[in-house]
Amino acid sequence: MSKFMDKKLYILFLATWYPNRNNSSYGIFIHRHAQAVQLYANVSVLSIIEDNKIKSGQIESIEGELDGIPHIIIYYRKANKLTGWINYIRALRKAYRLIEKNDKRPDLIHQHVLTRFGLLALWLRRKYQIPYLVSEHWSRYLKEDTLSAYNNPIRKWLTRKVAGRASAITTVSRNLAEAMQNHGIKNKTWQIIPNVVDTEIFYRVVQKKHEKFSLLHVSNLDNRIKNISGILKAVSILKEKRQDFELTLIGGHSDLAQYKAQCAQLDIVPDVHFTGQQTAFEVAKAMQEADIFLLFSRWENQPCVLLEAMACGCPLIASHVGGIPELINNSNGKTIESEDTEALAKAIDCMLDELDAYNRKEIANQIAGTYKLKKIGQIFSELYANILNIKT
Repeated sequence: MSKFMDKKLYILFLATWYPNRNNSSYGIFIHRHAQAVQLYANVSVLSIIEDNKIKSGQIESIEGELDGIPHIIIYYRKANKLTGWINYIRALRKAYRLIEKNDKRPDLIHQHVLTRFGLLALWLRRKYQIPYLVSEHWSRYLKEDTLSAYNNPIRKWLTRKVAGRASAITTVSRNLAEAMQNHGIKNKTWQIIPNVVDTEIFYRVVQKKHEKFSLLHVSNLDNRIKNISGILKAVSILKEKRQDFELTLIGGHSDLAQYKAQCAQLDIVPDVHFTGQQTAFEVAKAMQEADIFLLFSRWENQPCVLLEAMACGCPLIASHVGGIPELINNSNGKTIESEDTEALAKAIDCMLDELDAYNRKEIANQIAGTYKLKKIGQIFSELYANILNIKT
């Protein structure tokens, strides 16, 4: 028999990725999901993070709070593959003990990013009958992802096991769900729940006039994924035809010196600006002022930066990979084939001549109703209620 929801649920996030003392943006989209859920439920986060700065064999447990959401982050050392596994299992046991000694058991466990942390969710389901769902964010199931090979038979078996026992699986794009299913991952309930956009930070303003058109790229600048060198080549190609634009790249990476050397080689130094890491407010201001947002990735799921740029009314040019085609249409941008620098240069050229055809207010409105914290929180709240057989 169904029961009525007469109090806030307690949801425990088991987050494989989460902002931490070494990387404040790591898994930030998971934190944003937690913020959305917090509007309807009590949420706390438990995360296990690799940290090779700590002493060998040491496990650190640090309590904290981020935007009002309490968390415990367990740090472990991964000196090599073997010790990494041993220390991770020790961290997993510590996580279990922390949950076990807590007087209040969670009503539901929301596990983010398979597979290892999902083993704890599976164990808690068996021991305490606490149901769990999985939200997957990892691109390792995509054939384009050459960094995160999903081919270990033991990992595949464990993933199918954890996923199969979950009460539901959510992904941020249809593309990722289909890729997982193509790997034999099965569940009765699949649901697409997108990333969150903080529209209190990312919103449209009346754009100021520029002396030159402004192109913008925001990422971690990892060339293996984001193809920064390809963007710079496209800029060089376009510079042969027109000189009325400039490119700003926001983000930091160890390859920055290499990118600057490439700019010098391509003779585009005056036209390309690297800002380094910036705050969300600074990124939002750049998006509000940009004429075109560029993303030339080799693979992606549902990039938050595209949603944020759209919330600011900025038209997009991005690779036709992963979940990107689910976001971009003729009203808000163009997609081009990954690795095709000539196509990227041509797309930028065409869009600069057609900017008036893109209604920045309408682009921003495409985000307003679907990706807000309140909307995403409501979707998760309804899913939780269905899992727990609660009438709302």
